[in-house]
Amino acid sequence: MDTPADRAPVLAMIWSLAGFKLFMSIMILWTFPSWHAVMIVMVLSVPWIILFLAWAGVLARMRARLHRARARRAEMVRQEWYVD
Repeated sequence: MDTPADRAPVLAMIWSLAGFKLFMSIMILWTFPSWHAVMIVMVLSVPWIILFLAWAGVLARMRARLHRARARRAEMVRQEWYVD
C-alpha cells in the first residue's frame, strides 16, 4: 500500500511542473499582452489540461475499484460469520 511518504516525491514533481507552467504562462501574457499570446498559451496548455484530466480519471477509477473491492471483502467476511 502506498504511504504518503511514497507519493510525496511524485506529487512534488507534478505540482512543480504545474506551478512552473502557470508561472511561465503568466509571464508570457504579462510580457506580450496580445490576443496572439493568449491563443498560444491556450493552445500550449490544452495538452497539460488533457493529461491532468486523464490522470485524475485514472486515479478516480482506481479509488472506485479499491472501494468496491473493500466493500466486497467486508461483505464476504460478514457472510462467513453469519452462516445458517
